[in-house]
Amino acid sequence: MSLFQPGESPYSTRKRWFLLFSFALLVFFEPGGTLSSKIMPNGLHLSPTGYQRWATAIEPHLEKLGF
Repeated sequence: MSLFQPGESPYSTRKRWFLLFSFALLVFFEPGGTLSSKIMPNGLHLSPTGYQRWATAIEPHLEKLGF
């Protein structure tokens, strides 16, 4: 299943989820565009600080979606 289906609304739930999580990923990067080892120590898994930053970024959006 592709993200963009023919005839699908541009505001479908699936697209909103995709955009939410895509933009939320930006919170992991520092202002200079680097990825701090404080956020992702092994370059793959988030640290507790990284998960907290992610939760803070997506929480208001999840509330708007009813979660």
